[in-house]
Amino acid sequence: MVLYGRGNARQSLLDTVLFRALSQVATILGYIVMVRAMAMEDFGVFNLLYAFIPVVSTVASLGLEQTLRRYQPEYLKAGNAAASSWLVRFVASARFGTNVLLLALILLAWNQLAPIVKLAPYRAEFMLFSVLILLHFQSRILQLSLASHMLHRFSVGSMAVLAFAKLAGYGLLALMHAFSLENAIIVDTVGYAVSYLVMRVQHRKHCLPDEALPGFRPEPEERKRMIRYAPAKFQERQLLHRRGDRPGIRRHLFVLHAAE
Repeated sequence: MVLYGRGNARQSLLDTVLFRALSQVATILGYIVMVRAMAMEDFGVFNLLYAFIPVVSTVASLGLEQTLRRYQPEYLKAGNAAASSWLVRFVASARFGTNVLLLALILLAWNQLAPIVKLAPYRAEFMLFSVLILLHFQSRILQLSLASHMLHRFSVGSMAVLAFAKLAGYGLLALMHAFSLENAIIVDTVGYAVSYLVMRVQHRKHCLPDEALPGFRPEPEERKRMIRYAPAKFQERQLLHRRGDRPGIRRHLFVLHAAE
């Protein structure tokens, strides 16, 4: 069957609709449990920590995900599985490195930055949340790769796995009357870890053929083509971020002020 043929496209669409609907239902139920069981101040801090994800996504992206989204389907359509696998490995490694560097810089400048967003007392919680941030972006790369292979039952299905894992964890915390900020972060981190492991197993099973050798490297001209593409997309994303409205942090700060 042709990878990007009608049959695969139809099945991917059905899988996307089904698993996205399941994910949204579980997410809504999870928020209901959280709002009822979590202290208002903890809820505000928790959501403010999540507001760091789009910031990290923009500042540390370097156009890596856009490059993966642009070139992997091209390689797969041409039957170049080795180049496709190399690109996934390179983007995952580079993204991990830029994220670790940015998070380390934030922690080093914590005493100067945190008071601006009312997070000065929550350095330990941010360090714990940093693990979640790393898992989030590594999971996102696997989602993009699985989607390029038209395996949306796994890429979108992982979102449902995450949502249901969080819902189960939230329910357990509520029953135990232990819905603290730290425990909520741990539950979400475990959910991301489970989702990542599921995708990792399926990616290794379906997306790494024998010819995808670890020692493969694309030709210099091909690397230059990607290097030119990535900065352009990074600059475009930065421009959109500066122009766009960013109500998230303001909204979460409002919740914190209301809880005081």
